[in-house]
Amino acid sequence: MKYLLIILLLISYPGHSKGVIVPSDRVKSSVVLRAEPSSNSSILGRLFPAEEAILLNAVPYYYNVKLADGQEGFVSKAWTNLQSNTSAELTLTFLDVGQGDATLINCPNNNNVLIDMGTSRLPKSKTIIDIQAAFKSSLNNNFTLQSFIITHPDKDHYVLSDDIIGDIPIENVFYVGEVADYDADSINSSGSEFSHWFSQLGANFIKPTSDYYDDETQPNKLIDCGDAEVHILAAKTPPKASKPTWKTNANSIMVMVRFNDFEAIITGDATFSGENTVLARYDNDWLNVDLYKLGHHGSSTTSNSTAWMNALKPKIIIGSSSISNNYGHPRQSVIKRATNLNDADEHDVITGHYDKNLHKSVIELSKSNKEFYTTATNGNIVVVTSEITSSGYIVKY
Repeated sequence: MKYLLIILLLISYPGHSKGVIVPSDRVKSSVVLRAEPSSNSSILGRLFPAEEAILLNAVPYYYNVKLADGQEGFVSKAWTNLQSNTSAELTLTFLDVGQGDATLINCPNNNNVLIDMGTSRLPKSKTIIDIQAAFKSSLNNNFTLQSFIITHPDKDHYVLSDDIIGDIPIENVFYVGEVADYDADSINSSGSEFSHWFSQLGANFIKPTSDYYDDETQPNKLIDCGDAEVHILAAKTPPKASKPTWKTNANSIMVMVRFNDFEAIITGDATFSGENTVLARYDNDWLNVDLYKLGHHGSSTTSNSTAWMNALKPKIIIGSSSISNNYGHPRQSVIKRATNLNDADEHDVITGHYDKNLHKSVIELSKSNKEFYTTATNGNIVVVTSEITSSGYIVKY
């Protein structure tokens, strides 16, 4: 891909640099570097007017930075300014939430867009506090969500929202169905508590219907991602089967993100009917993407058809599921349908299949030398695209 660098960082706690921090013009002496994001915390050092600090993360009221001498700590946002990197970036962070989905998009204009935030089973080694810390550290520095897209009312796509997002301001919320549909008990709160949180957001609520979609030449007008374009491809498509789970999954909001020569598609739990709707609606060449987050966690019985995978031709595949899930997600048969994956250094992945002798789905840990990654084995997965004059992939894990 011309003029494109994609960096995949497979880490348990994202901390890619998003710019540098300098003292504001009103600083006469120095800005205090503290051990914790609190004015009562101990002083570790100082940032002087002629100096710069590397931005590591952002939290409410403070920047987490590294000074020139290597000392890390927190400086007050009130006394500092952010100078963004010279190259515009689009960053996609696939958070490890266990058997669920949460994808954070950092836009080139410093906005944040979140797609889903839920799980039915947390990772064994993580707590809600761990996931919240990873989420907040991955936010762009305005510490708001320009848009939050809840693909559909399955608990593994929304039940962590009130715990993880909390009081972070949200401008737009896209969701399907009725608020009453989001009634599952979450890990730490009930559906009624989620509904209360949801109703108090004060956001602009958008409910896409089956005829709501964005044209190839016109990205969504409500989702402001700067030079990156966000297209809603489909929502609330008629289910192929009458099963309640199929109907709920078929409601999924399907999303494409485009930035320069990079494209990604994220589909929630969209079923074959949603995939077929999108295939009929758009030109196949336009649907050819670099990155595809597996639909329905990598199910082969409801999603990720051969026709769909042949049209997308993804070079990178991301699977979001638990290492101990009972569904065999992601299915080996789905991965075999992705014939255009780029080569990569060998790394751990999980895949599943149905064992006829055991009469159940089983998960296997294996090695992959392709650009196929799973949150279950790789943790939080960060994909960064930059406007630079080189091409190719750099993979670190």
